[in-house]
Parts: sequence; structure tokens; C-alpha cells
Amino acid sequence: MSFVLLQIQSLKKERDTLVQMRQQEGPSDVHRVRVLQRENAQVCLTSASIKLIKDFFHLMKEHFSNINVDLPNVFIVAHLIFRL
Repeated sequence: MSFVLLQIQSLKKERDTLVQMRQQEGPSDVHRVRVLQRENAQVCLTSASIKLIKDFFHLMKEHFSNINVDLPNVFIVAHLIFRL
């Protein structure tokens, strides 16, 4: 009978230790998730911006190649506009 009581006490201590560890990890895990979500949002915005700029240059190239304008000058102007 004593052996069973020792096992129960041991399991309670282990449970208490695990609960305490979990409580200590909780806020830091939540913080890490929020940081990663913020970074992911920033990457998504940057990616969308790069896609828009790429599409803009593609349209500029199509438009100005049809009217025989010197493309390097067009890209220099676009570069100054977007501050790339």
C-alpha cells in the first residue's frame, strides 16, 4: 500500500512540475507566435510590393517599346519615382 502512495505522490509532483513549466512557457510562446505573425505580414507586404513594381516595369517595357523610347531612360525615371 505504501508503494502505491509513493507512486501517487511522485506522479503529483511530476504533474505539478509539468504544469509549472507549461505556465512559464505560455507567454513566451505566444510572444514568439506574434513576432512571427508580424514578420510574416511584413514579408507578404514586401512580396506584394515587389510584384506590383515588377508588373509596372513590364507594362512600361511593353508601352515604351511600342513607341520606340529609350528604355534605360524610362527605367531610370521609374527608379527615381519608386526610390528602389
